[in-house]
Amino acid sequence: MIILFVVSMAFEELSIGSRTVIVAFALTFGSLMLGLALAFGIGGKDLARKYLERRFAREQAPGEESREREDELSPL
Repeated sequence: MIILFVVSMAFEELSIGSRTVIVAFALTFGSLMLGLALAFGIGGKDLARKYLERRFAREQAPGEESREREDELSPL
């Protein structure tokens, strides 16, 4: 990993590999966010299912709307 970074910096300095650092950061950040999303989805699938069911419920009973707004981020 360090050798790749050094080589990319050398190319950047020689103006051969422009925007290498930006692409590397974007790939690293994207993979981190994908990993966090997968961890949330797999580790908290029950919590995620409950949250999504509440968030995208098509039919709501009258009077439930105000209670749902209060509990929107509640884990229970």
